[in-house]
Amino acid sequence: MKTLQHSVQPGLRFDRRDFLKASGAAALGLAGSAMLGRSALAQNIGGTLDYLGWQGEEMPGAMGAFAKEHGIKINPSYIASIDDVDARYAGGGGSGFDLLSTTTSTSDQLEKNGHVLTPLDLERIPRHGNLANYFTQNARTIGIADADGKLFAIPHSFGVFGITYDSKAIPEPKAWTDLLDPKFKGRITMPGDPGANFTLAAHILGHDPFRTPKGKIDEIAAFMKQFIDQSKTIAPSYGDVASLIGSGEVVASFLGWAAIDVFAAAAGNNNVRTNITPTDGTFTFVEAYVIPQGADNAETAYAWINEVLDPKVNAAAAMELAAGPTVKGAAAFIDRAKSLYPVDDVDAFLAKRPVLLQAPIESDEFITLGEWVAKFQELLVK
Repeated sequence: MKTLQHSVQPGLRFDRRDFLKASGAAALGLAGSAMLGRSALAQNIGGTLDYLGWQGEEMPGAMGAFAKEHGIKINPSYIASIDDVDARYAGGGGSGFDLLSTTTSTSDQLEKNGHVLTPLDLERIPRHGNLANYFTQNARTIGIADADGKLFAIPHSFGVFGITYDSKAIPEPKAWTDLLDPKFKGRITMPGDPGANFTLAAHILGHDPFRTPKGKIDEIAAFMKQFIDQSKTIAPSYGDVASLIGSGEVVASFLGWAAIDVFAAAAGNNNVRTNITPTDGTFTFVEAYVIPQGADNAETAYAWINEVLDPKVNAAAAMELAAGPTVKGAAAFIDRAKSLYPVDDVDAFLAKRPVLLQAPIESDEFITLGEWVAKFQELLVK
């Protein structure tokens, strides 16, 4: 019997009314939820907040004032791949974290792990009703709610993969395959993120990345090998991609994203840009906060998430990360001249673009994430 296990369950919807009902706040509505603000939060917040997630998503700019006001010290541990959070917990090294920031496409892995995700107490996140409709209406589909419709993650930003390049060194690449031009030999890089690399490569080749027949793995591997051979080095993290491009060691990256522009600017290179409309396609990804099981500073983690859902703070976070906002009303605080994404109608923008979802964890028919990770490692050593 052929099986497929994945976090996406077609037909399972979670609309705004159910969202509010499940949270016990149906009578509040958006305005009431927003008005609660900090007054409903516990006052015993502060101290060290142990963070595991993407570099930059601890939001030192947008959340700096809040952290200072409450005496919060972020103790960060950064990931290099969307699989790293699950791997950390599966290997027994995940204890002690209070706040995770992860790409929602890994929810299937985290759910199966059984030691990470736990339903959030939305009464401790009074601004949860500020989330844009897209997230509340598609909560299970995009990987932020369990099978019972209970939220275990709160989206704080979204982005689109694109071709990151040094605009002073080269013209804008229009397609991913432009990077295979011989003139770029030894002048590009790519992050060592096997899950995202597979999804993008499968998509470029015209396959459904989440249901790609096992017989296609060699085709996808051969395609990816071209970019690996073209690369000067494989970057351990997206922050390293920024450093490589920002320093001039390389001029472009296969699988970049807009936040790299910010990282590079912080390193002194204001010429780094990301093309989020390559002609051969791309994907949207959603970033979300999770409070893992066993968090010993959960009160501060809840307060942190609630603060990020303030429209002004969420707008600042989006600008800091070169990302899209997830909160209603955030558009009023965003400088459109600097934003890479349309912000006036986030729901419409996301509805037209697929959210990045990883290969299934288990399947008799389709390429699984584990199979691709093993193949990707083979490509790196050949």
